[in-house]
Amino acid sequence: MVRHAPGRIPSPPGLILLLVLAAAGYASAQENRYDPFAGDTRLEQKVTVSAEGQSLGEFLELLAGRTGVALTASRQTADDKVVIFGPSRPLREILTDLATLFDHRWTRERDAEGSRRYTLARTARAPAHEQRLARAAAEKVMSQVDEQVRALGETPEQLARRPQQDPIRRFLSDPELRFPTELYAELTPEQRIALYLRRKLDFPFRSLPERYQTPLRKVYAERLGIFERYVRENPGVLPPMGKDADDSRRLFVDRPEDLDKGSLRFRVRRGGGHLFIGMGLGVLPFRADVDRDPSGKRQYITSLGFWGVTILEGPASWVLPPHGNPYTLEKVSEEAPLPEAAITRGVLREKTWLDRLRNLAKTSGRPIVADYYRSKPVAQPPDEPELSGDETTRVLDTLCRPEGYLWWTHERTLFFRKREWYEQKRYEVPDRWLAAVAKRLRAGGGHPRLADVLLAAQLTPAQLAGLTSLYEGEFSGDEETYAGLPELLAIFKAGWVRDIVLPLGAPAPGGIPAPQLGFPDLSLRQRNLLAAFLETRDFPVTPEGAQTFRVAISRAPETGSDGDPPRVLVRLKWSLGMEEGMPYGLSLPLQFQAPGTATRIDLQ
Repeated sequence: MVRHAPGRIPSPPGLILLLVLAAAGYASAQENRYDPFAGDTRLEQKVTVSAEGQSLGEFLELLAGRTGVALTASRQTADDKVVIFGPSRPLREILTDLATLFDHRWTRERDAEGSRRYTLARTARAPAHEQRLARAAAEKVMSQVDEQVRALGETPEQLARRPQQDPIRRFLSDPELRFPTELYAELTPEQRIALYLRRKLDFPFRSLPERYQTPLRKVYAERLGIFERYVRENPGVLPPMGKDADDSRRLFVDRPEDLDKGSLRFRVRRGGGHLFIGMGLGVLPFRADVDRDPSGKRQYITSLGFWGVTILEGPASWVLPPHGNPYTLEKVSEEAPLPEAAITRGVLREKTWLDRLRNLAKTSGRPIVADYYRSKPVAQPPDEPELSGDETTRVLDTLCRPEGYLWWTHERTLFFRKREWYEQKRYEVPDRWLAAVAKRLRAGGGHPRLADVLLAAQLTPAQLAGLTSLYEGEFSGDEETYAGLPELLAIFKAGWVRDIVLPLGAPAPGGIPAPQLGFPDLSLRQRNLLAAFLETRDFPVTPEGAQTFRVAISRAPETGSDGDPPRVLVRLKWSLGMEEGMPYGLSLPLQFQAPGTATRIDLQ
C-alpha cells in the first residue's frame, strides 16, 4: 500500500480518449468489410419476422427452414438472444441487421452440393472492445470514489453543507465509516484499477506496516464486540441481512487473534442494482444488499464483517451515452428517420418492454431489432432520464431508461442494446440449458436427482446469480454469492457414483440420506478440486482446517409466491470445522417455455 498521488488518477476525459481509440479501430475495420451476400438472389425474397427474445441459434434454424437458405450461428453467438419486429423486407436486410446489432459478421462457404451457406460469427475485435468498455467502467467508478478521497480534506462544516443523501457526507461524517476511506486512499492507482477489474484486493495482515496494523486492530476489536453482543442477545440468530437472510447456519468463528492469520480485504460487490465498495478483516464474510423499510425508503445493508467505503447507484459504471452506435460511438444523425415523438410517447403506456417494442414497430412502420436478457438487470436505472437533443430524441431516451438500454439507427432500422451488455450477458443462462434441465425434472415428476443438480456445474457464478434472479428480486445478485458452488458440484461429479433422488430437507430416520462428502471420502482428484473451492473463499483456510471439510446436498421446501415461475430449490450446506458457511441456494427450472413458439416468419 502506497500513499495516493492525486495527479496519477485517470480523469473522466481519459475515459473518452479510451473509447475514441476503440472507436477508431472499429471505424477502420468496418470500412474494410466485404459483402458476403453478393450475388445470392435468394436473399432478395421478402420476409416478415416477429421474434420475442429467441436465441440466435434457434432463430436462424427456423429462418433457414422457412426461406431455404442455409443459416447457422457459431458456438460463440448461438446463445445471444434477439428481438425483431417490423414490416416485410428482404431477407438480406434482416441478416445484416442481426450482424449490426451484436457487431457479429457473416461468413460464407459452400456445402457438398455447392450451395452457399452462411454462419453468423463473432468478430475478432469484439472481445477487445468489451474489455475496453469494462476498463473504462472501472475507471469511471474509481474516479467517483476518488472524489470521496479528495473530500477527506473537507471540514465537518463543509461536509454538513453537502446534500443530506450525498454518500460522501454519509461516509465521511461518521468516524467509523470514514476510516475505510482513509485506508483506501493509501492504494496506488494500479491497485485501485485492479480492485475494480477483479473486484477483490487482499493484503496479508502481517505484511502491513505497523501504522496500519494498530488502528485496524482497534476498529476490528470494536466491530467484533458489536458482533459478540448481538450473538449474546440473540442466541442462534444471525445479524440481520435483509428479507432473504438465512438464519439456519452456525456463526462464523472470529476471534481477535485470528486477525494476524487473515488479511485486509477490499471488495466490490453488486446488490439491489447498486455497487458496494467495502473493506473487511478476519473471517467474517461480506454481504451487501438494498432493501426498503416499511415506509418505502431505500436502506443499504452490509454484514457486520465489513465496513463500507461507499455505495454507488447502479448506472455509476455506465460509460456509453443513452443513444448512439455503441461500437463506433457515431452519434445519431439529425437526418435519421426516427419515429415521431407522439408515436413513441404512445407506446410508453404498454406494461412490458416487449410490448413497447412490438407496438413501436407496428405504429411507426420501422424495423425494430434489440438484444434480450432473461436474467434481471445488474444495475438499477436512474430515476430520471438523461435528457438531451430534441423532443423525438428525448422520448426515445425515456423509452429506454427503465430497461437500461441505449438506441441508434442504421438505414430505417431502430436498434436497441443493453447499455451495459458486456456485463449483463455474463449473467445469462443459455436457453438450451434451461430447457434441458426442465425436461429432466418434469420426466422425474419434479423430484430432482443428484445428476440433475450436477448440471449446474456447467454454469459460472455469474450465471448462477442470473439463474436465481429469474425467481427472486428485481435485480441480479452478486456473483460472489455463488463463488465456489461450481467447484463444490465438481467435487461431487468427480467421485459420486450413485444417482439418487434428493431428500426433502433432513431425511427421516431410516430414510435415504442426503448425498454428502467429508474430507476422508475424497479421492486425490477431489482433494485437488477442494483446493480450488478453498481458493474461492473470502477468508484463508489452513491445511488442518481443510481436513474438516464436509458438504451435503438436499432439496429445500419451495418458498416462492404463486406468481413466480415453478422451480425446484436445492441447498448445498458446507462446513470447515467449527465454521459453517452460508448455504448455497440453487434454483432449477421446473418449466421453461421456449420463446420459439412465439416466433413468426412469413414469406411474401
